[in-house]
Amino acid sequence: MSFLELQKRAKKLATKAVELDRMGHKEEAYVYYYRAAELLLKLAEIAKVKRLKKEFVDMANKYIKRCYEIKGLEEPSEKEIQAPEIPSEISKTTKVTKEKTKEEIELEQAISDLVITEKPNVMWEDVADLEDAKQAIMEALILPLQHPEWFTGARKPWKGILLFGPPGCGKTHIARAVATEIKATFLNVDAASIFIKWVGESEKRVKALFNFARLKQPSIVFIDEIDAMVSARDSSGESGVEHRIKTQFLTEMDGILKSENEHVVVLAATNLPWALDLALRRRFEKRIYIPPPDETARKRIFEIHLKGIELDDSVDLDVLAQLTELYTAADIALVCREAAMMPIREVQEGNVIEESGKLRPLKQEDFEIALRKVKPSITEKELIKYEAWAREFENR
Repeated sequence: MSFLELQKRAKKLATKAVELDRMGHKEEAYVYYYRAAELLLKLAEIAKVKRLKKEFVDMANKYIKRCYEIKGLEEPSEKEIQAPEIPSEISKTTKVTKEKTKEEIELEQAISDLVITEKPNVMWEDVADLEDAKQAIMEALILPLQHPEWFTGARKPWKGILLFGPPGCGKTHIARAVATEIKATFLNVDAASIFIKWVGESEKRVKALFNFARLKQPSIVFIDEIDAMVSARDSSGESGVEHRIKTQFLTEMDGILKSENEHVVVLAATNLPWALDLALRRRFEKRIYIPPPDETARKRIFEIHLKGIELDDSVDLDVLAQLTELYTAADIALVCREAAMMPIREVQEGNVIEESGKLRPLKQEDFEIALRKVKPSITEKELIKYEAWAREFENR
């Protein structure tokens, strides 16, 4: 990668780390912090301007310290922080041991900035409703990995599974729950990092990714927003790099689908199913629609996001579920955050808090104000388009 590309990559990883940290996904945030710090230290080594070197090292220090906090380790010394290699105590997920083969080491190095192998901590019950989708994934993915002896002959498991639907409805959340549920290598692919301008490099990375998945089977390769990587081949403006990546990806998918001895599954998610290449769509044998939550699911999502927050007797989650038609799970999370800020804003405006020093409980009125501020992110027209595609191509 060029210097600028490294900078962009480090910034993207750091932004994702902070976002996951704020959401409470500490283990995933740890991996992103670690990788951002690693790139920043590399930038510090090659930077020619002294000021830039210091900025990169200072930022890496900050992320490494946060890694230590997440893991509950003692804070490192300045000498440890500024070393080119991040201390081994916090790099357990990527540490190369003597037991690893030469092939494994080379493949890990080839895909080190493509995937995250850290297991998320999302339980199956944390996925509100979506019972049909969960049942389909159970049959297509979880059970075949848990009981391979059941799935032979005509019962051979699906190896390509596509989750599609509007953004914010739980596709990535389901993937995280799958990763928590099963005992398999879970490769969470950053599709954007596959695109390298150097001729021949991108397709090599795709090949290395699948070779690593085969080496670590049973394994799941999860690709979020796969449309960004493998869109329709007749799309205007498609570059040579995109064409080569697409061809290599289709070749690798063919190899997985034809082999009965490999326990590798490709799980992908997209908000734009109609943008996918026809040949790729055919290779996803199982296509599962993840719709916006229904009323029952919306109530459950409110319950999940309001855990640990004191509610006034006036709060009626059934009413809130009725008022949030067309709201996605992500939209409802924003509504809860907006409502939860109301008591804090009152304190900032000078209103007196309770004698105990606690914030007042949330009221129904807080949610009504929040709903006026946070609007649904999808429209009826958009939903009709998703439902039409599901009627034509879904095969759960």
